[in-house]
Amino acid sequence: MTDSQDQDKIVSLSAKRQSKHQPTPRFRIRRFDEIDLGDKPEYLLDGFIPRGATTMVYGKPGSCKSLWALDVALHVAQGFPYRGRDVFAGPVIFVAFEGGEGMPKRVAAWDQEHKPGPHARRFYLMEQESMLLADDWQALVDAIRTRLRQDQQPDPVLVILDTLNRGIQDENSNKEMVGYLNACDSISKALDGCAVLIVHHTLHDTDRPRGHSSAMGNCSGLISMEWNAPAVVATVTKMKDGRTGEQMASKTRQVMLPHDRKGIPRTSVVLDAAELPTKAAPARLTKGLATFKAAVRAAIDQWPVEHGEHKVTSLQDVRAKHKLLYEHNGKGDADKAERVAWRRGLARAFAVNLIDRATVEVEGYATDILWLVS
Repeated sequence: MTDSQDQDKIVSLSAKRQSKHQPTPRFRIRRFDEIDLGDKPEYLLDGFIPRGATTMVYGKPGSCKSLWALDVALHVAQGFPYRGRDVFAGPVIFVAFEGGEGMPKRVAAWDQEHKPGPHARRFYLMEQESMLLADDWQALVDAIRTRLRQDQQPDPVLVILDTLNRGIQDENSNKEMVGYLNACDSISKALDGCAVLIVHHTLHDTDRPRGHSSAMGNCSGLISMEWNAPAVVATVTKMKDGRTGEQMASKTRQVMLPHDRKGIPRTSVVLDAAELPTKAAPARLTKGLATFKAAVRAAIDQWPVEHGEHKVTSLQDVRAKHKLLYEHNGKGDADKAERVAWRRGLARAFAVNLIDRATVEVEGYATDILWLVS
């Protein structure tokens, strides 16, 4: 054996010894050519709820946010498309911290109206008054796994937490809100990358989620629920690596259920698909909407592009103009306040039919364009 072969053998044996005794690295580091895009579906509900991430649906009382979340959950468990959008089917856990007493009737109404097959058994309801999610997330994961294994089911594809304020002591605390959202991420990772959907309330007389603003910053997706008679409209106001402004509409319908044992009639409600309502822009714009409209107009004036019968501009250009035009009130962090105003303005502009959008291909890349409707 040559000296070179001896050296190679020594290096090989040394490497084997090191690999045998080295602990498993805590952090995974991948080289450029080891980064794989993969082919797994990105969304649990196409365009609305991403897989492996935390999404928040929020709205005022009566905006049907819990009913919408339940309707989505039951469609996902059954594998039914939702409002014409694909779903990633599988077991679903609905944790009802509030309104749990009405859930059995809503589930019975959905069952009666949709007549699902055996896959509906993949929907699970957990009625719980409250828990501190930051402390109890592992116990929740263990309970979910134990119940699903009894039915020989895999990990869930979706966990719904209704509502946020029943799983946290102080929703206005940055530390507690971050702890809550970290717990949501831990649940997702522990349960094979399931999606987590939080149901939350809005501030009184506003359209932003209640509590500390870190909730908006740390969620991958935000969905606003707004009652716009005769329909309730779900609007994507934030989507990391996705499109904002996606909308779907639903309408409530009363359902008669079997009488109770005393012969008293019982009713519940279900959601049906509806047409998106057309809503004219208000005669007098709020300050936030006026700033947003001015940003769209400034971007169109500086970089006008024809698209059909409209003069349009890119979403990116409007974003740049909004940063220049936004006037901070001097309270708190100016950059953070502008980002919140931007997301709110974008959602409201769609909701009141101030703007419309399309996606076009520019130099091989998908680009979002906007134009003023009114």
